[in-house]
Amino acid sequence: MIVDEILVSGRPEAGWQFLTLTQRDQTPPHISLVLCTTTAETVREATVAEDLELLGVQVLYRPFLIGELLEMIAIMLAGARLTN
Repeated sequence: MIVDEILVSGRPEAGWQFLTLTQRDQTPPHISLVLCTTTAETVREATVAEDLELLGVQVLYRPFLIGELLEMIAIMLAGARLTN
């Protein structure tokens, strides 16, 4: 599992590239990914939201409580156990 921020060093294209590469190259087994982001307007755009859904990426909008992140991680880990 990877928890990632889309805005890497002020360069959103780097975050998107990382996201795309980790999810599309399935040489390793599927990697669960949580995207923590302040770029809500971008992530909610129809085409972006559809791509994220197809890639199985869960999105958590900042600011968030640590409990929300932990709950999302627990749900994703439980789902991964069921599919393996």
